[in-house]
Amino acid sequence: MQENPYYVLFKEQISVYTYEDDPNDFPIFFTNSNLNFFFINLKNSNLFIGTIIVGPVLESKISGETITKIMDAFKGEVNKRQLIEYYQSVPIMDKQQLLTISLLMYYLIYRKKLDKTFVIQKTIKT
Repeated sequence: MQENPYYVLFKEQISVYTYEDDPNDFPIFFTNSNLNFFFINLKNSNLFIGTIIVGPVLESKISGETITKIMDAFKGEVNKRQLIEYYQSVPIMDKQQLLTISLLMYYLIYRKKLDKTFVIQKTIKT
Protein backbone atom coordinates (compact mmCIF):
# COMPACT_ATOMS: atom_id res chain seq x y z
CA MET A 1 0.00 0.00 0.00
CA GLN A 2 1.13 3.50 -0.79
CA GLU A 3 2.29 5.61 2.14
CA ASN A 4 -0.23 8.25 3.16
CA PRO A 5 1.38 11.58 2.12
CA TYR A 6 -0.39 13.45 4.88
CA TYR A 7 -0.22 10.90 7.68
CA VAL A 8 0.78 13.39 10.40
CA LEU A 9 -1.98 15.82 9.43
CA PHE A 10 -4.46 12.96 9.25
CA LYS A 11 -3.34 11.59 12.63
CA GLU A 12 -4.06 15.01 14.13
CA GLN A 13 -7.53 15.05 12.53
CA ILE A 14 -8.59 11.67 13.89
CA SER A 15 -7.24 12.50 17.34
CA VAL A 16 -10.51 14.39 17.92
CA TYR A 17 -12.25 11.02 18.28
CA THR A 18 -12.25 10.25 21.99
CA TYR A 19 -11.95 6.51 21.78
CA GLU A 20 -11.39 5.84 25.46
CA ASP A 21 -14.40 7.93 26.47
CA ASP A 22 -16.69 6.28 23.91
CA PRO A 23 -19.12 4.08 25.86
CA ASN A 24 -20.44 2.30 22.76
CA ASP A 25 -19.97 -1.43 22.63
CA PHE A 26 -19.97 -1.86 18.85
CA PRO A 27 -17.88 -0.74 15.86
CA ILE A 28 -17.98 3.01 15.23
CA PHE A 29 -17.69 4.23 11.63
CA PHE A 30 -16.22 7.54 10.53
CA THR A 31 -15.09 9.26 7.36
CA ASN A 32 -12.19 11.64 6.91
CA SER A 33 -11.19 13.18 3.56
CA ASN A 34 -13.45 10.65 1.78
CA LEU A 35 -11.59 7.79 3.50
CA ASN A 36 -13.83 5.40 5.46
CA PHE A 37 -12.77 3.74 8.71
CA PHE A 38 -14.19 2.04 11.74
CA PHE A 39 -12.84 1.55 15.20
CA ILE A 40 -13.47 -0.97 17.94
CA ASN A 41 -12.52 -0.19 21.50
CA LEU A 42 -10.70 -2.94 23.32
CA LYS A 43 -11.98 -3.37 26.85
CA ASN A 44 -11.56 -6.00 29.53
CA SER A 45 -14.08 -5.82 32.38
CA ASN A 46 -14.85 -2.19 31.40
CA LEU A 47 -11.12 -1.32 31.60
CA PHE A 48 -10.02 0.46 28.42
CA ILE A 49 -7.05 -1.34 26.81
CA GLY A 50 -6.84 0.42 23.44
CA THR A 51 -8.50 0.90 20.09
CA ILE A 52 -8.22 -0.86 16.77
CA ILE A 53 -8.78 1.45 13.79
CA VAL A 54 -9.48 -0.27 10.48
CA GLY A 55 -9.16 1.54 7.18
CA PRO A 56 -8.86 3.42 5.01
CA VAL A 57 -11.17 2.34 2.22
CA LEU A 58 -12.97 4.35 -0.43
CA GLU A 59 -16.55 3.79 -1.50
CA SER A 60 -15.66 4.61 -5.11
CA LYS A 61 -12.85 6.04 -7.20
CA ILE A 62 -12.07 9.59 -6.25
CA SER A 63 -12.42 12.41 -8.78
CA GLY A 64 -9.91 15.11 -9.62
CA GLU A 65 -12.32 17.68 -8.22
CA THR A 66 -12.41 15.87 -4.88
CA ILE A 67 -8.58 15.68 -4.83
CA THR A 68 -8.50 19.46 -5.31
CA LYS A 69 -10.93 19.95 -2.40
CA ILE A 70 -8.78 17.72 -0.20
CA MET A 71 -5.66 19.68 -1.20
CA ASP A 72 -7.47 22.91 -0.32
CA ALA A 73 -8.45 21.50 3.07
CA PHE A 74 -4.79 20.74 3.79
CA LYS A 75 -3.80 24.17 2.50
CA GLY A 76 -1.47 22.71 -0.13
CA GLU A 77 0.77 21.05 2.45
CA VAL A 78 0.86 17.84 0.40
CA ASN A 79 2.14 16.96 -3.05
CA LYS A 80 -0.76 16.53 -5.50
CA ARG A 81 0.85 13.64 -7.39
CA GLN A 82 1.57 11.77 -4.14
CA LEU A 83 -1.99 12.40 -2.99
CA ILE A 84 -3.44 11.05 -6.25
CA GLU A 85 -1.17 7.98 -6.08
CA TYR A 86 -2.18 7.41 -2.49
CA TYR A 87 -5.92 7.59 -3.23
CA GLN A 88 -5.46 5.27 -6.22
CA SER A 89 -3.85 2.70 -3.91
CA VAL A 90 -6.65 2.73 -1.32
CA PRO A 91 -8.99 -0.27 -1.67
CA ILE A 92 -12.52 0.38 -2.89
CA MET A 93 -15.17 -1.20 -0.70
CA ASP A 94 -18.84 -0.42 -0.22
CA LYS A 95 -20.32 0.23 3.21
CA GLN A 96 -21.90 -3.23 3.42
CA GLN A 97 -18.52 -4.93 2.97
CA LEU A 98 -16.94 -2.68 5.60
CA LEU A 99 -19.84 -3.40 7.94
CA THR A 100 -19.38 -7.15 7.46
CA ILE A 101 -15.67 -6.86 8.26
CA SER A 102 -16.44 -4.83 11.38
CA LEU A 103 -18.91 -7.43 12.62
CA LEU A 104 -16.42 -10.22 12.01
CA MET A 105 -13.63 -8.36 13.82
CA TYR A 106 -15.93 -7.58 16.73
CA TYR A 107 -16.90 -11.25 16.96
CA LEU A 108 -13.26 -12.38 16.81
CA ILE A 109 -12.36 -10.00 19.65
CA TYR A 110 -15.36 -10.41 21.98
CA ARG A 111 -16.99 -13.67 20.82
CA LYS A 112 -20.29 -11.78 20.69
CA LYS A 113 -22.43 -11.61 17.58
CA LEU A 114 -23.85 -8.19 16.83
CA ASP A 115 -27.03 -7.58 14.90
CA LYS A 116 -26.22 -5.93 11.57
CA THR A 117 -29.36 -3.77 11.67
CA PHE A 118 -28.53 -2.52 15.17
CA VAL A 119 -25.04 -1.43 14.10
CA ILE A 120 -26.39 0.28 10.98
CA GLN A 121 -28.97 2.21 13.00
CA LYS A 122 -26.42 3.25 15.59
CA THR A 123 -23.43 4.16 13.49
CA ILE A 124 -23.57 4.22 9.71
CA LYS A 125 -24.80 7.41 8.12
CA THR A 126 -26.00 6.74 4.61
